Amino acid sequence: MNDAEEKFQLAGCYARGDGPERSWERAVRWLRRAAEAGHAGAEYELGLCFSTGEGVAKDLKRAALLYQRAADKGHPEAQYDLGICFVTGQGMRKDEAKGLELIKRAAEQGQAGAWRCPRRSNIARPLSSRHSTNHVSTRAVRVRDGRLTGETRWGGRRTA
Repeated sequence: MNDAEEKFQLAGCYARGDGPERSWERAVRWLRRAAEAGHAGAEYELGLCFSTGEGVAKDLKRAALLYQRAADKGHPEAQYDLGICFVTGQGMRKDEAKGLELIKRAAEQGQAGAWRCPRRSNIARPLSSRHSTNHVSTRAVRVRDGRLTGETRWGGRRTA
């Protein structure tokens, strides 16, 4: 295991509470170190933290930047979330064509979320309340006939 991977794994231990006490602040600290070492998974997970405000101040621009770094390395979940950022204009200028291309690229790599999956972190399951469908919206996106379609779910209810 390389140094960046070890840092990423340690961040996951803090996020899940495996071994050390659960601490999002420590998880973020180790995610930053792994991301600085070029670990695509850490860049993506750190982007999720900035997207939701888990362990850091919420910053959608920073989240999009981190998704971009991981997506450039071929990380399919980052490509999907970056595509959503482009489609919705969250953290960057809206560009549906570029968003659709990224979502297609993620789908070609087998990313199920590119077809229908709520956004969620891979680093720690179960996570905090940010992933509870009782009070969090999730965005499902599909590609139909070359067009991007989507629906939002609030507390498990469809809102189109």
